[in-house]
Amino acid sequence: MNQEIWGQGALFLQCLLIGAGLGFGYDLLRGLRRFIPHHVILVTIEDVTYWLAVAVVIIVLLYRQNCGVIRGYIFLGLLLGGGIYTISLGVIWIRCMDYCGIRVRRLVGKIANWFAAPVRKCIRICKKALKKFVEDVKIALKC
Repeated sequence: MNQEIWGQGALFLQCLLIGAGLGFGYDLLRGLRRFIPHHVILVTIEDVTYWLAVAVVIIVLLYRQNCGVIRGYIFLGLLLGGGIYTISLGVIWIRCMDYCGIRVRRLVGKIANWFAAPVRKCIRICKKALKKFVEDVKIALKC
């Protein structure tokens, strides 16, 4: 087979991998959003930043691997790579991040409760003392 066709086939496979990598990058962003809720403006900024990074990756790919020539099979490879990742490993990865996120939240909650317990006890004691003080002042003012 012609050497040029082998090069294009290798580039197509590389695009499949890059598409899967871009899908994985977006799944990391989605996992972060599930773990830490974001405001709509921050989500928009994150998305715009992600898509600008994707554009840079594609432009660099086109420039370095194909002398800047735009070919349909490159975009097909990127889309197929991202799609295959999303319906296969992406599903597993999101479930794994959800599971880990729940575990981390529980752990952080337990640690926070452990540190907050003495503070809550101190507040309770101060509240009782203040309540007693207010009652004593009310009794003193009645006399």
